[in-house]
Amino acid sequence: MIRKDSHKQGNFYRGCYRSNSFKRENFFSRRHVNKCFCKQNAYSWQTKVLYCFGAFVFLYLVYFFFFSSYFVIDNVMVEGNNRIDGNYVKELTYKTINQKKLFLFKNNNYFLFSPANIRKELEKNNSLESLEIIRKYFSTVFVKIKEKEARFAYINNANNYLIDKEGNVIAKVDENNKEFKSTNIIIRVIATQTIINQKEIDEQNMNASTTSSSSTEKNDKIIPQIQNIYPSLPEMGKGVFSKSIAEKISYIDQSYRERIKDSKIEVYEYDNSKDLYITMIDRAIKVYFKLDENLEFQITNLAQYFQKNPDIKNLKYIDLRQKDQIIIK
Repeated sequence: MIRKDSHKQGNFYRGCYRSNSFKRENFFSRRHVNKCFCKQNAYSWQTKVLYCFGAFVFLYLVYFFFFSSYFVIDNVMVEGNNRIDGNYVKELTYKTINQKKLFLFKNNNYFLFSPANIRKELEKNNSLESLEIIRKYFSTVFVKIKEKEARFAYINNANNYLIDKEGNVIAKVDENNKEFKSTNIIIRVIATQTIINQKEIDEQNMNASTTSSSSTEKNDKIIPQIQNIYPSLPEMGKGVFSKSIAEKISYIDQSYRERIKDSKIEVYEYDNSKDLYITMIDRAIKVYFKLDENLEFQITNLAQYFQKNPDIKNLKYIDLRQKDQIIIK
């Protein structure tokens, strides 16, 4: 009985061995390699040579593009400047070029050149319409300047300025400046007259009023001393009058030239204290406009009056500031 059972058990194991569900593996025939204890060469000598060559090429390119003389900026050209001195722009550009960048590179390199300082200085000290700083030919910087156009010539107590169309100062110039002379609209500020010894006069009047009429004391009359006070001098880039006033002055000038062609405007006088009136001197006549009223109506009345009276003489002024009438003196 026992023998028969052992025979059956042996047949069972032999069947399992032959079947796919049970396979005996030979662990002794498998070769195991521990990578931690076996040091092999990571790169071949060909790879090492290739890496060295790549590093050499990289260093050479850095030197060629950033340190060699092929990309050094050594020429500056200035275009479009009129009021701005070209030599000043060149000196400013060369000064920026010679500065260090990142403690190692120079700003004169074509690829590393930064025009930020040049732009900042030029825009701070000048009134510019546009400014372009362009790198060309790997060694040249072009500074293209477009200055703001002067619309008015402004005179404030012998100080001469150029004013743009918005009423802002764009330059202080000499009276012989070509642009100043060629400007059509010349505006002269009217000074405000003030008695500088007003305190003395008031004290004398007070003493005279308290003195008895029977007193024989006689006070000498103080002669008023009159001083012309002009508005404070304008600053660069700041407005001498508002943009609205500038547009109205331009409108009066253009309309006058179109409708009254046989008459020439010599100068405008601007009452800065009231900010309302312009005096136009022409034919030795002052013409007063009121800027906060209908300018078209005032120009039309003036043109009609000149048309009816072509030979006007011995007139001091024509006042257009009243809505319903023209005052002539």
